[in-house]
Amino acid sequence: MTKDTNHCYSRELFEAFDDNDEETFVKILESGVSSNSCLYDSEQGNVCILSNAVRKGSTKFVDILLKYGADPNYEDEDGETPLFEALFSDCDNSIQELLYKYGANKNHRNKAGNTPLIQLMIRCSDDHAYNFQSTTLFYLLESGIDFQLSSSRDQKLIHFIALVHRCHISKTDISKRHVCIRYLEILIQNGLSVHLKDGSCVTPLHYAAMACCEGAVDYLIDYGAKPNARTISGQLPIHFLGQNADRPGFQKCLRLLLDSGSSIKNVDNQGRNILHYLTTTNKVSKLAIETVINEGMNSDIKDNCGLTPLHLCVIPSIFVHPDELEDDEEDKTDISNILTCLVHYGASVNAVDKNGLTPLHYSLRYELKQEIIGTLLKLGADTNLRTMTGETALHRATLYPNLLREVLNSGQTFEINATDNFGSTSLHWAIYYFEEDCIYKLLKAGADANICDLEGRSPVQYAIISKRTSLFKALGIIYCRETDPLPCKIYPSGETDFNVFLGAHMQVDGTNLDEKVPKQINISEQTQNSLSGECKLSSDESSSDCSEQNITYSRSNTIDLSEETYTDLFSGLDEECIGEDHMWCDCPLVQTVVYHNKMVDTVKWTFHCEKHRQSLANYMELILNTNNMGLYIDSTENSLVAENIKKFLEKLAFGVKQRNSLFECELQLAGSWKEGTKIVYPDEFDFKWILTKFSTAFEVIESNEENLRSYVKFPFKEQYRDSQFSEFLDEHFFLDGRKVIRALYTIINDVLFEMPPHAQLYPVKYLKTEKGSIDTLSFRWVSCTYKNMLIDIDIVPTLTPPNWIPRYMNNSKKMLQNLELENHTYSVVLKTPDSRFVKNWNTLFRLSLSDVEVAIFKAIPASALKGYILVKSLTNTLFFPQIYVTDEDYYLKRFITTYIIKTCFLHELEEDINNISQNQECLDHLAKIWALKIVSRIEKAIDTKAVARHLILVRQNN
Repeated sequence: MTKDTNHCYSRELFEAFDDNDEETFVKILESGVSSNSCLYDSEQGNVCILSNAVRKGSTKFVDILLKYGADPNYEDEDGETPLFEALFSDCDNSIQELLYKYGANKNHRNKAGNTPLIQLMIRCSDDHAYNFQSTTLFYLLESGIDFQLSSSRDQKLIHFIALVHRCHISKTDISKRHVCIRYLEILIQNGLSVHLKDGSCVTPLHYAAMACCEGAVDYLIDYGAKPNARTISGQLPIHFLGQNADRPGFQKCLRLLLDSGSSIKNVDNQGRNILHYLTTTNKVSKLAIETVINEGMNSDIKDNCGLTPLHLCVIPSIFVHPDELEDDEEDKTDISNILTCLVHYGASVNAVDKNGLTPLHYSLRYELKQEIIGTLLKLGADTNLRTMTGETALHRATLYPNLLREVLNSGQTFEINATDNFGSTSLHWAIYYFEEDCIYKLLKAGADANICDLEGRSPVQYAIISKRTSLFKALGIIYCRETDPLPCKIYPSGETDFNVFLGAHMQVDGTNLDEKVPKQINISEQTQNSLSGECKLSSDESSSDCSEQNITYSRSNTIDLSEETYTDLFSGLDEECIGEDHMWCDCPLVQTVVYHNKMVDTVKWTFHCEKHRQSLANYMELILNTNNMGLYIDSTENSLVAENIKKFLEKLAFGVKQRNSLFECELQLAGSWKEGTKIVYPDEFDFKWILTKFSTAFEVIESNEENLRSYVKFPFKEQYRDSQFSEFLDEHFFLDGRKVIRALYTIINDVLFEMPPHAQLYPVKYLKTEKGSIDTLSFRWVSCTYKNMLIDIDIVPTLTPPNWIPRYMNNSKKMLQNLELENHTYSVVLKTPDSRFVKNWNTLFRLSLSDVEVAIFKAIPASALKGYILVKSLTNTLFFPQIYVTDEDYYLKRFITTYIIKTCFLHELEEDINNISQNQECLDHLAKIWALKIVSRIEKAIDTKAVARHLILVRQNN
């Protein structure tokens, strides 16, 4: 039987299974088709028929396959056997019993080194939607598994007690004893200690306390577990208990821990006690709070950041990214009652943290906190208190109209025109947030539009420099394109924009827009849309010189939906077209493409792209005219932000060196700032934290595995064996990235806690230390141009081995031949592969090619770089749509990422390198041509469903 024929019959075997056609299924097997047949799946790779039957829970077909010789230990691409899937999918254990009968290996280890039981635990801990049966658990525990094996995350079976606590008790499980106690008894009898710590120094007692399992807590304490054992973050079991205070066992677990020597006043490395944890969690409990306060806890005590429990009720975590917090805010309930309770017990509603922020200031960041803000105001929150950067509650309330209304209607006396430390009024802030309704409310309340900030800009002038002029079009103040120079215009009456603006707010009555503002009077000539260069994008089809090059997107496998059908599919979406041509077009029919019945509808998307092409043209012209990469706001503050970030990190690095000289570093700017391709705002930075001492203490071994080609290991040099580096090694004397990152990030956080407040920059997210993986610091920046801008900084520990050139550098590429790569210093970042799929992942680190890419970008002409910046910036608009899957009601992950765009750009450069003039000027039409080349290659990648490999790496067999 040929390979093609076998593949054909394999497909028929899968089809017979999908059709539940047992007779045909057996006939195909009897014809000689392998019972280990596989079929390629785009999401899961090659899937064998046995694993597929197990996943679908079909005991009948599993039995047939095993009788016809299917291998119960057949490995998939992740090294997992059908038993791994059976532990998730098998509700009555019948499939597991069949697999065991035919020899399934219970101790088989996948590529990450995890057994079926450990992988089950990891999967359930990563996703709480998964669970398992108690009979599955105890059958494995009682049938000869290896109890001493650790997971790929340095956890043994005893560390999964919290998952056991919530497992499903099978109907056939007749035991009357508590599942957690039964589990612990078996593990302890088989040699596991109650004192074992996982990779983050978390003990079984920590996990039992987190589950609020009084039986497990009592059992572990009886066997000698220490209630004052600390994790790498300094957390005690009592702190873990505070994360789930809504559970029934909280009160008894608290009493067990206190009676065994713990204290409610014990704090972790961030200065937080159990009350801080109780108020941080989404499962906050008034009863639990009252219990610990009655035990003697101060309700107003501050942590190292100056945050009180009252703060933490409204700002859940300083270790979770603010965007994630905003998504999760609706999950936190009953906060108003908790706030009232805390104030009743003596908490100050106007307590300030290190940055001068009160609970009210923090609450105004979240749209869903209107009720909470009302409660804070009733409890006495002062709207006139200023933060470290000088803004009042009124400034911060301009992010959401409903919150601004709460503040304006609070009944407190406040200064409507109060300015922050940079001279900005709340009207300036509302313009920055692009909140038209807030502008209306402020004008009605008497906001003065003639006040200038410290850079001499009134709100109107600030709107111009910030490209927010569409706000004032709505107010009838300015008639112009977004990209016009926008001089002060004179109206027939002799009034200027300022006169009109000052008169406008006197007429706002909160009813009709036409009644709020004077009508527009246009005395300026229409400016013809003429983009420089050969390629033009215009709303007039006939004015395009090269219409075949217009940036549009269409696919052959599309469906043309009727308006009614389209509306039905978008039942939860706003499908109304917004027809304005300002560059901030927010038409939902542009931003979303429908996927339905395995077909993509791009017809309406293409139509609305054409309809709003003027918006696209305006935005393109804006980016092409920027002088500072793709940062479209022309302000010296762009460089000021970058300078302050660098100085701040230098102080941070100096503090780390003083704490532990082993972590002395060389800070190196990386990413888009180093490339010269940063777009939109100065809000993201990448810094390599080059560990100079580590770099010289280790050798380099490059991985030979095809899928790990860009990874290396660091074996310890013999002469350093007895040095202080030894604490960062695994048992085979390789560098363990988790240990390095945990230690470094812990010191960085400690130094950051102690640093004095910055005049414009304050931290809102610190580094996570538990997992030992790369993380991000987040700050807020407040100044004249950018108000409360969120800035993310990746802190990337890096090693630069001396005199090392990677074996797999593709020196044959024309672009690289003139870069003198042999004189280049190569770096390795401590970014590891996925722990779920790679064994010893914590000792594998990724080769960084960013410095080589920077060298390429510095060597190419400005027009090519501008074309790349243009495409990259367009991904920040709504013209690169998301795919909405109607059948399952979710959005697909974006395919067109910065990595995809850069890879396509590098391949275009390589193909055209001989035709590029190194001295050419940055002409707009050349930049557009480069942009179109990149888009065409992306389009080809979509058609072929494949992206070319990274240009700089080469395969082993080349």
